[in-house]
Amino acid sequence: MKTFIPVFLIALLFSTNGCMEPGDVEIYLINHSNIKLAVFVADGLNSGFSYPDTTLPASLNAFCIRQNIVDTCVIWGSTCGTYERLLSTTQKGILSVYIFNQDTINKYGWTGTFLNDQYIVRYDLSADYFCPPLVDISFPPSEKMINVRMWPPYETVLKECAEREAESR
Repeated sequence: MKTFIPVFLIALLFSTNGCMEPGDVEIYLINHSNIKLAVFVADGLNSGFSYPDTTLPASLNAFCIRQNIVDTCVIWGSTCGTYERLLSTTQKGILSVYIFNQDTINKYGWTGTFLNDQYIVRYDLSADYFCPPLVDISFPPSEKMINVRMWPPYETVLKECAEREAESR
């Protein structure tokens, strides 16, 4: 029995892939703003496109959309797989997450909003992002997200969020 435990632990160590564990795969968005958010995840497989193509489509797959996010929400999930498998469905191994103001979606609809690229920010997440502790994303982007590729850039998003926050007071 004593030799079984070390052998089991060594086998377990070699069977895992560090940051990309098999099993349930979920990506959470944490909303730290005072606005309701909507999200579209361009995963390549379900969205029909992925980075470097950043042109939002005219037709939508409801699997890629989450709406009315006021706090924390799962924005993408799978019951079997890995983050590595998720990224393999994209053209360049980059998952794009588009964040919208829910009021904009309510006013113009998804199609009108997409055609005018009216998103607040787009996060382009690569494999290194999916290593703990950075699996969750936040809006506005947290300090931990300073090196995440995003458009508009990190500083611009923070400035616009601060301005929006001041206007609402």
